[in-house]
Amino acid sequence: AKGKTDGYTLLLSRVGSQAAVPAINRTIPYKWDEFTFLGLLELNPFVLAVKADSPYHSLDDIKKAIEGGADLSYSSAGVGTLLHVAMVMVLDQFGMGADAMKHVPYKGGGKAAAAATGGHVDMIFQNLSGVISNIQAGKMRALVVTTSERVLAIKDVPTAAEVGYPELGQVIGWSGIWGPLGLSDEVKTKWVDVLAKLKDDKAWNKLTKGLGSVPSIRSPEDTKAFVQSQYEAFKTLTEK
Repeated sequence: AKGKTDGYTLLLSRVGSQAAVPAINRTIPYKWDEFTFLGLLELNPFVLAVKADSPYHSLDDIKKAIEGGADLSYSSAGVGTLLHVAMVMVLDQFGMGADAMKHVPYKGGGKAAAAATGGHVDMIFQNLSGVISNIQAGKMRALVVTTSERVLAIKDVPTAAEVGYPELGQVIGWSGIWGPLGLSDEVKTKWVDVLAKLKDDKAWNKLTKGLGSVPSIRSPEDTKAFVQSQYEAFKTLTEK
């Protein structure tokens, strides 16, 4: 945010630092829009996943279990991280408070996923790339994915909209390229052109899809509108 406007000082932005954290923590030294938006790169779907032998096979199964008095738990990468906020959004969609399920924070997404795989917690709501290997190995089962359309790598898993929770589509990981405020039009145009060429790069698309992500290169204007919608969704949740 305070870097040189030379076109070489860029940020590989992520949903946590650029939308969730600014919405939750008002003391950080930057705002979500204090950057030059150059373009979105990819979307990383979130999946709500349970251990393979879990008795829960859908979001409604989980909702009914909580309503029935079950003492359920979920893991995250820490208090205030997207994995934590994402599950709070699930509970909000259920019409429940954040304390309806026990939150067990870990130091990092890898340890949080291991806790869910090992049965130390009942579930995790994490980016697909963080759990896809366990899903493909049959150690975990995904119940729902947050993209608007089903993901090829887990094509049998329904979208949140399909199961009646379209608002959970806001819970999605992503990467983008930002610059500091004040980039010249020449520099901005150059980077937009680079991203436009990347959009048709077969190797980049193959690698991105292989990591469980969805290529989604967008214009600066569309990128800013998308990030603002994310920021507003998290801000609304924290104000409840």
